[in-house]
Amino acid sequence: MRYFEVFRGPFYYFLFITLIGCASVSRVLNPEKGLYEALLRPLPKWQKEVRRAEKWHEDVIQQYAPTANLAMQKHAENIARRVAAVAKIPVPVKVTVLKGDDLNAFTIGGGFIYIFEGLMNMMNNDDELALVIAHELAHCSAGHVGFWTWYSLRERIRPQGRPSFDVAIREEKYEYKGKRYWEVYLDAPSPEKAVDIIVSYITPIFQRWEEREADILGAYYAYKAGYDLNRGIECFRRIAREEAELRRRALEELQPLYLHLKDAFKDYAQAKKQAIENPFDYYYLLEANTYLKRFLKIKDEYLSCLYKWRDAIFEVPVWFRSHPPISQRVSYLKETLRALERNSINAASTKEVRYVLEVCGLIERGLPFSEKQAR
Repeated sequence: MRYFEVFRGPFYYFLFITLIGCASVSRVLNPEKGLYEALLRPLPKWQKEVRRAEKWHEDVIQQYAPTANLAMQKHAENIARRVAAVAKIPVPVKVTVLKGDDLNAFTIGGGFIYIFEGLMNMMNNDDELALVIAHELAHCSAGHVGFWTWYSLRERIRPQGRPSFDVAIREEKYEYKGKRYWEVYLDAPSPEKAVDIIVSYITPIFQRWEEREADILGAYYAYKAGYDLNRGIECFRRIAREEAELRRRALEELQPLYLHLKDAFKDYAQAKKQAIENPFDYYYLLEANTYLKRFLKIKDEYLSCLYKWRDAIFEVPVWFRSHPPISQRVSYLKETLRALERNSINAASTKEVRYVLEVCGLIERGLPFSEKQAR
């Protein structure tokens, strides 16, 4: 395992961290000008990214077989070529449709894009598919793909686990000045907390600001390539509605069970307290055991319902779940569309939207970046 020998000393640790961030180091040194510099980086840097991606591509193909549907492959290539022309990516863009029902897409940089057949099939039109492809190309052109990306990404494309939950009674018994005491509390996730955990369970490979940037930049590319951005955003709206409906139904079913669980715990806690304070009265012990059995039955019902909705919510396409909340994405994509239609960044109020579109406008007009144009 020579990869980990770099941790032997401070110098090697520094070298390792430097290599990991090498693709986007300018974003760290000058975050305000970072996107501008990334979009205009010279051809040799792009070629270096391509050589790195070519090596990773072999690993991708070993794990995921390319589609046998040549028409689907050609269709994806045509859209990617049209978007890449607007993005002015100076290297050939290579799109590979992968076999499988996964609702996912990803990039390893250097213009290498991968889309699973499942996600291709769920797109209702070319405008939606163009937005997905443009998003992945935006990661490439914005310099988001770092040294360690593929080795981290391949562990997250198909997550092996799902969140688990526990419901338990935590208790402590002790004596003080000859008197016995008992402290107890219910350890159980509320419906709202549980659903939030389920929705945000998958950790994206890119940071959230990078995902926002790729969304906005990708929307700019798709719009400039002549795709209907409003129709393209519909895939986000569709998934947002699906997620919101699942969340509503989950909370509607879980909330009464949770209240029932808390009531059962309260009854048990009171009965157990009586049993501890009256250790020689067998009636209180029997009553506490009765309430405990009732609590355990309701606990099983609550956990069963939690796992039912966990599996249902996990049917929301992973490409959407592994990014910022869908409702947020819809909001700033709509702002991006409004600003592009009006040809004015003042039509957008979100600072990230204004920043990305301002940088794109400067490059489109061949103007330099001014430090006063900081985010």
